[in-house]
Amino acid sequence: MKNIVVILLVICSLFACVPEDKEIKVDGFSEKLVVNSQVIPNSIMLVSLTRSFSILSDGYSDTANASITNDLMEKLLVSDAIVTVSYGSTIDTLFMLAPGMYTSVSTPQYSEMPYTIHAIDKDHNLEITATETMQEKVAFEEASFKYENKALKFKYKFTDPSSNNYYMINVYHKNSKVIDPDNVDISTFLSSGDELAANVIFPDINFNGKTFEGSVDLSYYEPHYAQDTMVVSLSNISEGYYRYLSLRQKVSTNILGLIFGEPINYPTNVQGGLGYFSTHFPDTRVLVLPLKPL
Repeated sequence: MKNIVVILLVICSLFACVPEDKEIKVDGFSEKLVVNSQVIPNSIMLVSLTRSFSILSDGYSDTANASITNDLMEKLLVSDAIVTVSYGSTIDTLFMLAPGMYTSVSTPQYSEMPYTIHAIDKDHNLEITATETMQEKVAFEEASFKYENKALKFKYKFTDPSSNNYYMINVYHKNSKVIDPDNVDISTFLSSGDELAANVIFPDINFNGKTFEGSVDLSYYEPHYAQDTMVVSLSNISEGYYRYLSLRQKVSTNILGLIFGEPINYPTNVQGGLGYFSTHFPDTRVLVLPLKPL
């Protein structure tokens, strides 16, 4: 009998500890512009411009198979914005390729030069600015694809400057067959995240000022054709962009994933907005895959 009384007392004490229901007020969502950029050799700068959104937004489904409705996509992609990039005493105005995508075809790429982006979205009364210094270009000394035990690898070699540096290596493939690798439009590779086969970032902490040799594992990649044409790029990126990518990679390397992924607070150099304005100067190579061994 005593045991039953003790049990009843414990149960009553537990229910007494349950707090009353409280109404929680959530701060209103503040819409902002989101910036991502890509520098392409031969004076091309590509900028994506979208609006941030809340998981409570109409048209967003937070499920295992999350989807974005066309209406929400139209609201997120910024159309008819005024976008400029300034460097030195020059200001270039970017033109809209498609909603959310802006480009310049006449922006020179000067190492150690600060570049500033300024964008105005009049429809939503949003404005951002960001400044980033163009990093020193670091070039491949060797770049090739090889099969090792039937596993494809991209092997590379370059010399690291004596300063602290951070690197990004990208490998792009083409969804359609490229006949002549000597006449490849590199911009079509670098401007499409859907064709990004591999993205690797790393600091020079273990080889500062030395020649470095490494490889990218592509054993999961199945060539679309007997001898695919690939584009590889090596970029010396800023520490801030490296930290941004380190977190961003955990969500997605696909361009749609970058735009519509889970809203997270990432490091940013954008005043008044989100994302990251980067001005790294990639060294690019066009390579044909060797035949896969039988």
